[in-house]
Amino acid sequence: MHYRSQEEAASSFMKRFERIDYDNLFVKIDLGKSHVTPDDIQAWNELNLRNSVALYSSTINQEVHNGLRIADWTHDGAMMFDITRKYFNVYGWLRHGDIKRSTGYRIINFLFFDPTAWGQASQYLRVLKQRLNSDSGILGKPTNLIRSYFRGLSCYWRSLF
Repeated sequence: MHYRSQEEAASSFMKRFERIDYDNLFVKIDLGKSHVTPDDIQAWNELNLRNSVALYSSTINQEVHNGLRIADWTHDGAMMFDITRKYFNVYGWLRHGDIKRSTGYRIINFLFFDPTAWGQASQYLRVLKQRLNSDSGILGKPTNLIRSYFRGLSCYWRSLF
């Protein structure tokens, strides 16, 4: 501790506490933990906080104020930060208070932050290359193969958004 006494630390804390701007306060809560009860969720809903977001797993089946259901929710908090970026624009929320996903944000997040994106794309391209080099004739005309590739790629992109 870098204070000389407990009184000095308490005084410093109170000065900082008084400077909190409650009109510009953002609150994030994780309601997916195993100890969270339906009463806890009801208490959260009754708070009705303006700049708030509640992350929860698919096991919760009740209305959640400013709730964001995370399909691939995990107990690991560090991983949850990366996972939540797939579901909403954290930076936009902090700037504007909006809990939404813009198309541009989703694309940038996929390209630069999703650790699985490049692996999945390269795996898909490897399969395509193997099919192109195949002598089996199962694929039919090259135009059908190209259509199949782009159909699969568009389905993959739609699944991300």
